[in-house]
Amino acid sequence: MTDATKIRVARKGKDLGEFSLAELSQKWVEGAVVMSDDYWRPGMRAWGKLQDIREEILSAGTPPKTADTERPEATPGSPTPPTPEAKTPEAEAGAGRTFGSIVFIIGAITLLSGLMGDATGSAIRQSVLAQHMTNGILLMILGTLLTRR
Repeated sequence: MTDATKIRVARKGKDLGEFSLAELSQKWVEGAVVMSDDYWRPGMRAWGKLQDIREEILSAGTPPKTADTERPEATPGSPTPPTPEAKTPEAEAGAGRTFGSIVFIIGAITLLSGLMGDATGSAIRQSVLAQHMTNGILLMILGTLLTRR
């Protein structure tokens, strides 16, 4: 790949623009792009992560200073990259709800084990059962909070 070939960069489905390797190196130094951003260049079937071409980007160095800061427009007939898969807030929230539900279920099991335990015996045994019930209740509260997040 020559340095003149532009690499399209996107973050969470939002297009950040097309850059040369040298420009990407500078953008990385400035913090405008991160290695977890998606990239695509002509010839690719799917988007990749900038982390995959990190060495190319870092070895390109910084671009020379020029007065022309505009990006060239896409020419007719140039390949159009596929749209990166953006993670929707609903998809990210689904994982939190699942985790919260699991925490709630573990809390319920812990509470039930404390309730079903034999409370007769030493004071230590009684305090252990009380601690089980307390932990179960706290896990259920945490699970509820995670599912509503």
